[in-house]
Amino acid sequence: MDASELYPSQSLEIEWRTQGAVLFDARVYLSPDRALSDDDIKIVDEACGVEHNDHCAAARDVTFDCDYYSDNYFSCFEDDDLLGEEDLTQYFTELPFDNYLIFEVCSPENCEVRTHELTFL
Repeated sequence: MDASELYPSQSLEIEWRTQGAVLFDARVYLSPDRALSDDDIKIVDEACGVEHNDHCAAARDVTFDCDYYSDNYFSCFEDDDLLGEEDLTQYFTELPFDNYLIFEVCSPENCEVRTHELTFL
């Protein structure tokens, strides 16, 4: 993830790869803080693994491209397939809006979480 400020009509990339997991879930959230909670907005929730789909196969480089639109929609894609989309109008209290993008990969045994501070402008 390389963007810290996101303007309307800009995109960011989430690049990742799993090591050793056969079945896992990949999720992308927006959160007001670094900790996951029930109030966070889940953008992507993909079941992944050897036999699931081509969006997030095990041991393969994967890129989720997420776009922020001027109408406050935030959408994520993989290979041009829509993975999830949310209208953030009610989420924003004002612009610019500081929050965190949280990326979570969970196998049946554990979860690995990465956070990135992100400001919507």
